[in-house]
Amino acid sequence: MKKYFLTGVIAMLAVLFIAGGAFAEKQRINRHNVQNPQTLEKLLNAMDTEIDLIRAAILTRNMANATLAEGTAAQTIKTTVATDFAIGGVLYTKAISDDIAMTALSVQAVSTYCLYLVSINAGGDVAIAKGTAVASDIAKLPAIPASQAMLGYFKVVTDADTTFTCGTDDITTFVGNGGAVTFYNTVGAVSGPSAVTEQTTRGK
Repeated sequence: MKKYFLTGVIAMLAVLFIAGGAFAEKQRINRHNVQNPQTLEKLLNAMDTEIDLIRAAILTRNMANATLAEGTAAQTIKTTVATDFAIGGVLYTKAISDDIAMTALSVQAVSTYCLYLVSINAGGDVAIAKGTAVASDIAKLPAIPASQAMLGYFKVVTDADTTFTCGTDDITTFVGNGGAVTFYNTVGAVSGPSAVTEQTTRGK
């Protein structure tokens, strides 16, 4: 009985770890880990948290390509396709919208890469969250705000002479001065490392 129980646990963990996040390093599952009560406890706790994350990702997400782009007015972005999305399992639609004000955020330093997450709440309000600027092209997205669905994100690359401040700098002007901005559209949630990576240590 114990043998079949452990086999079932391993199977469930394997499925959840595969689905739990494309960017995560998965915790190794082997005979030693399963037979070690402390490690097994970590794995089961991580699985429980992972289930919560998967449930949240299913119930709160966008369902279509919003086709994000720079807005017509200065310091704005736009959606060029009507987009269905869900918040807590309730369906909403964001109509095509131009001149969405960019959230005022802190300055991005020169010679850095940074990802800016674009999300929407149940009222249709769009917000932008700034990730951490880094010196090479390995920037990560910030966490998706609570009760908001991710529409997409954009990457900003500053050169050696020009900073970028979301909500203050116009994208066209910034690009004309040597910077670069690239929009990316997503369906569903895209986040950083999963709970499995956060709560367990590889090889232990």
